[in-house]
Amino acid sequence: MKFLLTGLVAVVAAAGVHSDARAAFTVTLSVVGFTTQTIVDNGAGDTNPLLNFIGAQGAIDGYNFQLNANANPPNGGFGGQFVVQQNVLITANSTTDSPLVIVTSADGFTTGGAPPVTLDVFNALAESNFDRGVATATTTVTPPGGAGGTTPVATVFGGSIPASSDTTMTTVTTSNPFGISNQLTIKGLTRFDTDPASPQFNGTLTSTALRVQATPAPAGIVLALTAVPLFGLLRRRWGTGPKSPR
Repeated sequence: MKFLLTGLVAVVAAAGVHSDARAAFTVTLSVVGFTTQTIVDNGAGDTNPLLNFIGAQGAIDGYNFQLNANANPPNGGFGGQFVVQQNVLITANSTTDSPLVIVTSADGFTTGGAPPVTLDVFNALAESNFDRGVATATTTVTPPGGAGGTTPVATVFGGSIPASSDTTMTTVTTSNPFGISNQLTIKGLTRFDTDPASPQFNGTLTSTALRVQATPAPAGIVLALTAVPLFGLLRRRWGTGPKSPR
């Protein structure tokens, strides 16, 4: 009995232990023809000292940027939801027509269960200020080293204030842990000579993955199915009708 209790305590303790591994969390900004800028959580260029938060500002091509991004802990800190989010303020100071692409990525997310894992993926793009152009967003769930599921494209158009767009999808990842990345592409945000001020995009892209739990069978059905073999065993042991005299 002592051994049994000791084993039970060990199992309960193990069930409550979570990995301390942290997701590799990065933001990249790119414009064709220019060097891609990469900001790593708690690395060079990150102005936010908190883990799983990135703050940065700077310029690339004709764009000035200010951004804040966050990802919840790899084990899912928000009720099993795995979130990657970026908020950006982009100001165009030139007549460049080249799109600006901002990708926020985190990996090492784990649901705690064995793969394959089914995920509902939610992709939401909202803008509070967008003078002109088109902004599109995608969310991708990617097993390490492999391809994954990508949401349909969410789109907002400049000049519509405020605007929002969201899409959902269900995907199956064969890897656990897995990664989440969201990509924001801004096209047509260019400054004209007649503009009294530089045009801006100010918006937020949120990517959420939620594990789909298997629906258990109703308790009555489980009980009935469990009783079937037991009933058969009793029939074989005691019989079901009167016994003939010997």
